[in-house]
Amino acid sequence: MRATAIPQPGEPYSAKMAEWRTRIEQVQVAGFTGDLVEGVKTPDGTRTLQVRGEKHLAPLHMVARYKACMMRGDRFPPIVCTGDYYIIDGNTRVQAALKANIESLLMIRLHIDYEGATESQLARLRKLGTALNNQNGEGMSKGSVEKQIASFYGPGVNAKALAAELHYPESTVYRVFKICEGRQWLARLGLTDEKNRLTAGHYEVFGNWQQKRWMNDTVLAVLVELAMDAKFTISQTKELGLEVTELTSDTAKLDLLDAKRRENKPRIAGISRGPSRPGQFRQALGTVLAFEKDVEDAIEHDDPEDKKRQEEMLIRVQRIIERGLKGQLTENNPQVIAPTRFYAPGR
Repeated sequence: MRATAIPQPGEPYSAKMAEWRTRIEQVQVAGFTGDLVEGVKTPDGTRTLQVRGEKHLAPLHMVARYKACMMRGDRFPPIVCTGDYYIIDGNTRVQAALKANIESLLMIRLHIDYEGATESQLARLRKLGTALNNQNGEGMSKGSVEKQIASFYGPGVNAKALAAELHYPESTVYRVFKICEGRQWLARLGLTDEKNRLTAGHYEVFGNWQQKRWMNDTVLAVLVELAMDAKFTISQTKELGLEVTELTSDTAKLDLLDAKRRENKPRIAGISRGPSRPGQFRQALGTVLAFEKDVEDAIEHDDPEDKKRQEEMLIRVQRIIERGLKGQLTENNPQVIAPTRFYAPGR
């Protein structure tokens, strides 16, 4: 095993270090020092600092792809670990190396142990992990990155500086901070969206209103309750907010909102009855679409009984979708392609 200290900010890079300059600079931005270590034993993969969701930690199809590349001798960037070998970046590479029986990996080993680190140091490690994970492999999903950004939100946190640390656009960090401000405003008023009718975009709108001081707490509370009860879209909520802010007195604003509630009474009554049958079908399709990007990771490989059961369910779902497509295919909807069977047992 051979360890070489990585350059400090402003120090020259050797040819070996220059190859990994981008990654080393991310370590520097996070305020850490470390060594580039060659010949270190591949970690067992059980200790990780998770910044991705569990299902994206080491996707099976990416592990298989990396394994094939490693076995033919392709070079990979160094993984990044703490001094006690908690993986900050490189879970997929580690799992691929273990499956390929590769005994050692190139590593940037930080001069800090995960166990015993302070809260401030752990936050910096998460920032480093977010920045590195977002730059490598498939990159982090939008939701995963925004969840990490939200975890760093708090008094005195500078959005511009955080964007630089995470290697993410300032506009996205500012937007997530606005969402956090909107959530805080509603929480302070005791408003909870128990039926999940508000999206992140709604909270962003509320955060912007708070910054511009467009309405007081009483008016906002009445508006938000109406938006939730009537399931207003983000655009509808913004339009209602603009109507409210054009009025000068709080009495006039509350009168307008009362009139809007009466106007939307049939809509609210329909929503309280629950979704229609087509609405339920769309919700079920939405659940399936959540697997669109990584359905390979959801395929059952191990248990023979579960494997057979899953195949049978997939075939039944396929038939339902074919019948649904056929039902949608009308004279007024000619762009829908006539369904064809794409799989049948025994083919």
